[in-house]
Amino acid sequence: RMLVDGLTGLPNRSFLVDRIKDSIEISQRDESHRFAVLSIDLDRFKVVNDSLGHDAGDRLLIAVARRLATCVRPGDTIARLSADEFAVLLDGLDAEEEAERIGHRIQQAIAQPVFVGSNEVWCSASLGIASSRRGYESPDAILREAATALTRAKKSGFNKTATFQTQMLEETVHRFQLESDLRKALQT
Repeated sequence: RMLVDGLTGLPNRSFLVDRIKDSIEISQRDESHRFAVLSIDLDRFKVVNDSLGHDAGDRLLIAVARRLATCVRPGDTIARLSADEFAVLLDGLDAEEEAERIGHRIQQAIAQPVFVGSNEVWCSASLGIASSRRGYESPDAILREAATALTRAKKSGFNKTATFQTQMLEETVHRFQLESDLRKALQT
């Protein structure tokens, strides 16, 4: 099975899921083992693709992948999940604040301009953080909650960070149920 993203050379989602499984297993054996998942989405990436073309977008993604590598610690895992979405597994954290510090460092690195041909491209990233303190049983759960936090960050504007809180999931479930109920009501 393929474990590497063809464009950036980063690990892909399958590889990341395997690494998260390992972190979950370690934390179940050792309660002091902490980790976090950062979900990262480039703000306004579609504008780059639409205005400069997909080749420019690809070059931007490659530059972002390289910058991510300069922001994490040895042993952390960076993965490209989809078009302009990345994730980072921060394994063996000393404190939860460490995830926020690394996230901030990532945002600062991505905010530096990238030269794509003769164009100077400015980019920013929104970030969602989910921490192992919630006692995850599966990689999907922590990835989903990091994505939920990312959605909250994006609603706050560009270059924002949000850490997952339980009420975020409750609001998401409530909104989904409300939309579902409205669709059913419109069909009758």
